[in-house]
Amino acid sequence: MDFFTRPIPLLREVLGQIAPETRAALACLYLAGEELRAPIEFTDPLRDAITRLGATEASVLQAFGACDGTFLQLSQTPGGDPVWRFRHPTIREGFAAVVAQDPNMVTVFLDGLSDEELVRQVECGGPPCGEQWCAFHRRSTRA
Repeated sequence: MDFFTRPIPLLREVLGQIAPETRAALACLYLAGEELRAPIEFTDPLRDAITRLGATEASVLQAFGACDGTFLQLSQTPGGDPVWRFRHPTIREGFAAVVAQDPNMVTVFLDGLSDEELVRQVECGGPPCGEQWCAFHRRSTRA
């Protein structure tokens, strides 16, 4: 039950213990956003993340296949093109939480955030605030 009410702490723990090539595969998809075309073409930002995580392009390609059905899934766009996606959105959030804790991965964390996510991180320090005012708003209304 705890996982369903608070999935990010458990995912942070699990994702913090996976092999470097698996973490690098997740980083590639995280940096790509919602999906990553297959076959994968490694751009400079993806290569940098792979290096920072201690993996190689070849090992990352193998990790994508090994993660299909667990952390990742090979899907198709409406046009029928193959793409990799996170199996569930919470996996992306859990991965972001893992890289956010590592000072050597700050560029990966920031480069993977959408503009909306970046603003939310600055204003609230994390996920949506819901009905509560975030700390930023509480401080600004006191002044």
